[in-house]
Amino acid sequence: LRSRRMAVAAALTLALITAVFVATSIAGARASWSEDMADASNDAFYARVAQGREKVLMGSNISDIQRRTRRPIVLNGVWIDALPYVPEAAAGINRALGALYGTDLLHPPPDSLEGFGSLPVDTARTLWEQRSIDEWRRLGREWHFDQVVTYEEWALPLPKVATGHGFALFVIPPQ
Repeated sequence: LRSRRMAVAAALTLALITAVFVATSIAGARASWSEDMADASNDAFYARVAQGREKVLMGSNISDIQRRTRRPIVLNGVWIDALPYVPEAAAGINRALGALYGTDLLHPPPDSLEGFGSLPVDTARTLWEQRSIDEWRRLGREWHFDQVVTYEEWALPLPKVATGHGFALFVIPPQ
């Protein structure tokens, strides 16, 4: 009788632990799913990015803006490792890297592109924070972008119009 009570108690304890584990897993999955599914239709930050008219310039290794906003982008710094599959794009990408990010595929800074196939997080941060508004306007005209998305802590000399998900949205002001 005693061993039977022990078995029932162990089974109930296991059932309780399993129920708590499943409940917390579901709650975590819902929160993760909600963040993963955020886009211009259900999120204020992405909706504001979606309002632009031209391309979006993204800071260093920021990804997913295009998918979440359905906006064209200038360059995705996360996909630099795709160049071996489309080598004919290398010259154009290198031109964009030089003009926009201040880096070069053929002569990268020592910490750049090291085994990751993407731009490091702070690539161009100093350059972007020091550019004048007129320089941003010129680049926007040349590369056809009207918005810039960076990490939230970056301080560009452009109007910051939205923040969210650790990002900041800046706009190129008209002249």
